[in-house]
Amino acid sequence: MTGPGHAPRPARGSKRTQRVDPRGPVGAPQSTRKGGERVAQVIIEDGDSLDRALRRFKRQVQRAGIFSDLRRKKYYEKPSEERKRKSNAARRRARRQQFRKG
Repeated sequence: MTGPGHAPRPARGSKRTQRVDPRGPVGAPQSTRKGGERVAQVIIEDGDSLDRALRRFKRQVQRAGIFSDLRRKKYYEKPSEERKRKSNAARRRARRQQFRKG
């Protein structure tokens, strides 16, 4: 749409500018959720080694639960199976809390 009141479309094939996330200091690991997706991000400062940045990234991915999601979503899970899995997990959590209390 290019009528009055509409912004012009970017030219086809043109690059969009990247937004810089103003949250947190530079070099701080960040994990956000975008549209249901988990995003792990590590900003590399001057003087940071690649090994250190890779370690921080791996830790971010593990804390965000990205790999566990990938393993779980490798195959289609019927809604009834998902409900059953979640209820079993809730039972296990409740049982563990019972043992810790008593």
